[in-house]
Amino acid sequence: MGEGIDISGDLLDIAVAQAVVQKTGAYLSFRGETLGQDWKKAREAIKEPLGAAIRTAIEHSPAAE
Repeated sequence: MGEGIDISGDLLDIAVAQAVVQKTGAYLSFRGETLGQDWKKAREAIKEPLGAAIRTAIEHSPAAE
């Protein structure tokens, strides 16, 4: 809150919806790497350059077609 548009949060929402990022309970992971135990920690973890890799994976996911 108080940060304006939450690009990292939006990126996580899309990535989870397209199964690019896996959500198991409270944990989120990308390509086997744990991003965090909660949404806030995962948002911090996907700052560049990991965010760029997630964006690329979303663009190439079957759900994007």
